Parts: sequence; structure tokens; C-alpha cells
Amino acid sequence: MKKVLVTGASGLIGSAVIPFLKERGFELYALSTKRSETADGVCWLKGDLFDRETMEDILAKVRPEYLLHLAWQSTGNFDGSSNYEFLAASVNLLEAFAGHGGKRVVMAGTYAEYGYQEGVLEESRPAEPINAYSRCKSSLCDAAQDFCSRKGLSFGWARIFSVYGRESDPRRLTADVIHHLNRDETVTIRSGSLIRDYIYVKDAGAALACLLDGKTKGIVNICTGKGTSIHDYVMTLARAMHKEDLVRFEEQDSSQQTVVVGSCVRLNQEVGFTPVWTMEDAVQEIVAGSLPEEARPAYSKGLVSVLLSIYNVEEYLEECLDSLLRQSYTNLEIICVNNGSPDGCAAILERYAAKDDRIKIVTLKENRKLCGGRNAGLDHASGEYICFVDPDDWVEEEYIKSMVDAIETKKDPDGKEYQLIVNYNFINYTIINNNIKILYGDNINGGHISLNNINKDTTLETNVPMWGRLYRASFLQKYKIRFLDGFQTDNIPYAQKLLAHMGCFYGINTTEYKQSCYWRRMLSEHGALTDTVLYKNMEIPDCLENLYDYLKAYHLEKKLRVMFFNLFILCFPCHKDMPGYYLRFKHLAEKMEKDIKTLDVYNQDDINLCNLLIYTNNFFQFCDIYFRPAPIENNQYTFKIKLFNKITLFKKKYLIQKTYYHLFGVPLIKTRVRTNRQVVCYLFKCIPIFTISR
Repeated sequence: MKKVLVTGASGLIGSAVIPFLKERGFELYALSTKRSETADGVCWLKGDLFDRETMEDILAKVRPEYLLHLAWQSTGNFDGSSNYEFLAASVNLLEAFAGHGGKRVVMAGTYAEYGYQEGVLEESRPAEPINAYSRCKSSLCDAAQDFCSRKGLSFGWARIFSVYGRESDPRRLTADVIHHLNRDETVTIRSGSLIRDYIYVKDAGAALACLLDGKTKGIVNICTGKGTSIHDYVMTLARAMHKEDLVRFEEQDSSQQTVVVGSCVRLNQEVGFTPVWTMEDAVQEIVAGSLPEEARPAYSKGLVSVLLSIYNVEEYLEECLDSLLRQSYTNLEIICVNNGSPDGCAAILERYAAKDDRIKIVTLKENRKLCGGRNAGLDHASGEYICFVDPDDWVEEEYIKSMVDAIETKKDPDGKEYQLIVNYNFINYTIINNNIKILYGDNINGGHISLNNINKDTTLETNVPMWGRLYRASFLQKYKIRFLDGFQTDNIPYAQKLLAHMGCFYGINTTEYKQSCYWRRMLSEHGALTDTVLYKNMEIPDCLENLYDYLKAYHLEKKLRVMFFNLFILCFPCHKDMPGYYLRFKHLAEKMEKDIKTLDVYNQDDINLCNLLIYTNNFFQFCDIYFRPAPIENNQYTFKIKLFNKITLFKKKYLIQKTYYHLFGVPLIKTRVRTNRQVVCYLFKCIPIFTISR
């Protein structure tokens, strides 16, 4: 096992990096001035960084291969003489580490080394330190880099940008704002227009662990590559605490740089790390942990929070609400998020809330798409269990009772509680001429379903989107995963991220639970959101990349298969922007190539598509190969018209449900019969031009 000594392990960043080092298989030793114990897989060694003899003894005893040096003075004293003391102690530590067999060291720097430089700052920019703190950091970087080069050590310098997290030091912005808002005191911000690169401490910790465990040398910015104004950051905190009215901004002249953002090219491409936390999600976690104990929300035992995101569904909303109010399981709070709906939904909600106090209304001024509405519902949920229902659907009387019974009584093969119940008893239907037409359902799958099952057949999970699930709220709270605000695609990546952590779930159907069906209204025979989500935007590849980045950041990529192949073959042939879709998936394939070809969760289909995307030269070559039919001996024929029995003027080739028309050898038209008997016509084999319905 790889041994690492971590200094500053009890600090804001140090405590965040420890879990990620554990996940990467490091044997952890942490320096502390107070603790001497082994706890939670970390061996704490009592010692003083400034005591050279003690540090020599510790390094001689542990003999770590890796050193992560984070310790420095606390925030605020940027011109104090203690900076020079830390500089000297750090040099001594490095010498001792090298003398006792050390191989790789990563030290924490600061973006303050760039001095007064503005804009997007690349690592190649010369350091221009402006105070004792940044001068000492910059000097340590130069000295350590030279020393490691001469001694044959691998050296990385993490130049960290504006880290924020759950802080206790009142001199830091986050702690100061939360402290005052918790006491209902006004907060005045005087430099709100300044733009900084804010990175959540958990992302910073994960990045440092990734940098240490890799081979990247030299200076690496630990940042997001995105700028956020101090105004927007503080208002994000205030909104999470519902105290926006307590924040005041009094802009004043400042000698500080207006824009300071880090270039994250090296971090992304060489280190292989991309931040995964949005500021909204991170702030929600910070605020939840910073509330006074008496103010923290407690889950109500047995209460099910049913979440609805409502937009333009006044025609169906009453039927949905009636079905929820008729549930045999009555311990409910029905959180109805009016997601900026322009129709009569608001009036319907007010009327229902007046007659049943289980209905709670959350109003969003503007539409935040389905995922934004889902997030708003989560923010207001207080139940022990979380359930999603779409407002244009309806549920049978025992829908919720069946899932509550399952989550409270079923145990996995190891005897542990399930965190998720999936209801496979569903029917997709549509109304044609006032008659119900059943399209399809499931009601077959069920029982214990593991990641191994899902990796072999991804439809086990995706056939039931968010509307067929019951989660333990404590599990959702633990991982703080959020939907992608502004997206319609909800279960990807939200449900998959959670699934990667939980490893399995339990599925129910009518074999065990009668009257538990979810009736899903399809607005057409082709699907409720098919056109919007699958064929008219780039949400699917964006969602898949977000999921992949998350799995990589949390070292879960070996556990869960990203549905790269399945969704491409579903979406690409019908997408309105096929060239753009091809390029977007090509980028994703290049990013995932190594894992697709080496991890057991992927199969030959994934590998073949990956190669096809990456190693074809252009869109037209790709389409020619992608749409080229596999040779099949049966059920095919070819009709040709030849001039002088030599030159083919016209050729028609039929292959199963596809027909190809060539003129003078040029592929002109292709027709394809879908399973619903629609005929789609393509120009040049690949560009859909019209559809004929039979």
C-alpha cells in the first residue's frame, strides 16, 4: 500500500482531501500538534512541524513514499513573520522526506503568487508575489522544484484558487456571512463586483488527491476555470438560507484585481480531474451543516414527501392530485412546485391546498425546466422518504403504501436496508378519441437488482425514470447530489450517481403488491418527452459527460457503466442536428476511451462505437460506416438498371426494414420502417428529411 504523510490534515482543505486519499488506496499518516491515535483509517502522529528533530524521527519511522504538504499559518496574517518560519520548516521537511526514501511530493501554493495579474491565469505566467505570504509560497515553489530535480523526486505544486467550504474562521467570507445571517444580522459587502474562481473544498480535496496519485509535475492550478462575482457568491449563500433581504452591497474603489480566474487546462487534461460540484449544491451542503442545531430540519418519521414539478398541465393536474389524496398511505406531504407555469395551475393548487393541508405550494417565478423543479421540491422536503410523481400522470391507491412497505421490510443479501425502491408496475398510455390506448409497461422485473445486473442491461434502471422511485431522504442528504438545473433530462445523471454509491436497489411489481400501478400519460404514441430530450438538443451527451466526470472524481468508474452506446444508437439516427450530435459524442468517446477499453463494465458494443467515433475522419465517413448494413444473406434483394449491361444507372437494395436507392452509384435516398410502422426517409443515407405515418 502507498504510504503518504499529510501535514495540515485537520484544516479546511486537509480534512477534505483525506477521504479521497482513502479511496485511492493510500495508507494515511497525518501530522498533528494535538492528536496521537488511529481513527477512521488515519494514523495521527503527534509532532510539531517546526521541531526538526521530531520530524526526522517521524519520517524515519514511517518512511512514506508520498508527502502532501498543506500546513501553513491560518488566514489573515499575510505579512507576518510566521510566513518565513513556515518557509524554513517546509524546506527542512522536504529534505527529511527525501532523506528517508520519499518519492513524490505535492505542496500547496496559492493563486496570490500571481500578484496583481488579471484575467485567466495560466501556470506559465511568472509569479509576481505582493506580500510575505505569497513571496514565501513562491520561494518555496522555486526551492522545492530545484531540490526535487536534483534529488530525483517527483514534484507537484498545487496553486489553489478561492476555496470555500464549511469554515469556522470568522475572517473568511463564507463563515462571516453565515454567522451574521444565522443571527438575522445585516451583512454589508463592499467588493461585490470582483470576480474570483471559487472552488468547493471537496472538489479541491479530490483534485489534490488526484494530483498526488498521478505523475504530473510542476505547477497546476486547482480551480474551476469559471469566474463568479463576490456578489453572486454571497447571494447564493443568502438564498440558501432564505435571507436575501439581509444582504447589502456598497461598492467601493478597490486596489484588487477585477477578474482572477485560473486556467484549468492542465488540471483537466494532464491530471485528469474536472470539478463536479455546482456552487448551488455546495452552498446547500455548507448551509445545512452550518445551521444552529435547533434550526436543522429533522426528518419526520414515516412521512413521505411526494414531489411534483408543475408546468403547463392544468388539463391533467386535478386527476393527479385526486389520485394522491386517495392514497391508502396517508402520512404524506405533497410538495407542488409551480415551476413558472403560465396557465391555470396556480389556481388549481390554491384550491386543493385550501381543502387539504398536506398539499404545500412552492412557487418559482420563472420556469427552471423539469430538473430545476425537482431541486426546488427537494429543498422543501421534510419526509423520511422521497417520492416523485409527474403532474400529468396518476397513481393507484396503494402506489405509495407498497413502496413504503418494501423499503421498511426488505433487506439486501447482506442483511442491509435498501436505500431505493423502484416500482416496475407501470403502464404507459395515451388517449386517442377519448379511449385509453395502452402502449407498454413492465410489471416483470423485480426483487434484488445489483449494479452487475444493470451494467449488463441498462434498461433495468432507465425503464423507470424518477416517477417510479422511493428514496430514503437520509441517503439523499448524505451525498447531496442535485439534478442539473435547467435540464429536462432528470434520471441521467441524478439517479445513476446515487446508484453508483448505493450499489443495488429493490424492485416491486404486482406479484407482491396489487393496486400499485403508476399510470404514465404519454402525450403521443412516441413518448412524453422523446422529441424534447432525445432528438432536439444536446442534453443526453451533456448528462452522460456530467455522470462520467462524477464517477471519475469519486472513483466509481469501475462500478457503473455509462450508457454511452445505448443512448447513442437510440438518439443519433433521429437527431435534428446529427453532425453536432456526432461531434459531441466523439468528444465524449475520446474522453472515455481508456475506460471503455479497459474496464469490465463496458462491452464490445461500447468499444466498437468508441472506435468508430474516434477513428473516422469526418461526419460523412462516420455515417457511411454507421448506417452501412451488416451483411445478411436472408431477406434481402437488389434491383438494378444497367446501361449496355455494364454501367449501373439505378440500384434499389432492400435489407430487412431498410431500402437503399442509388443513382449513378451515389447513395441518394434511404427509407427505414420503424417498429410503429412509420417510414422515415433519409437523404444520403443519414439526414432525415420526412416521416410517413401509416
